[in-house]
Amino acid sequence: MDENGAYRPVLGGLRHRTLWRTRPPDGMFVRLLCGGTYQVSSKRKSVMIYECHACEAVYEEIRDHEAEFRRIAIALGGGLRRARLSRGWTLGMVCAALGDTLSVPQLSRFERAERDFTVRRLVDLCTVLGIPPGDLLSTAWRRRRDYVDGVMKPDS
Repeated sequence: MDENGAYRPVLGGLRHRTLWRTRPPDGMFVRLLCGGTYQVSSKRKSVMIYECHACEAVYEEIRDHEAEFRRIAIALGGGLRRARLSRGWTLGMVCAALGDTLSVPQLSRFERAERDFTVRRLVDLCTVLGIPPGDLLSTAWRRRRDYVDGVMKPDS
């Protein structure tokens, strides 16, 4: 396990990375980010000498993509919130307009990018708020670079 709790097996002195957040059950085959496979065993204990550079490169790419996705989600949520507030609507009014298929806490978490939503949900929200989904997406795409660590940069 690493500092984030991710499962990181050591094979032949190389510490690898996986997408597992916890230790998988013994006997399970796990795909390593470098493309290899590893059978989980509580009996094997190897000493780490080096990091697997191939695993590290893939991990950095995944982390960069996750950060980019997070910035887009924040921009999308902010766009939904601005559209709702520009109409003078409360969270409850939007939920009611959707036919109560969405709760107020859920909508609030969407706006704060604390919860992912489907394309269908995004289209429904845009329709209720009277904004074309394409406009919201293109604005979010342009504004994604305005967010650093989840906070909008000043003067954006």
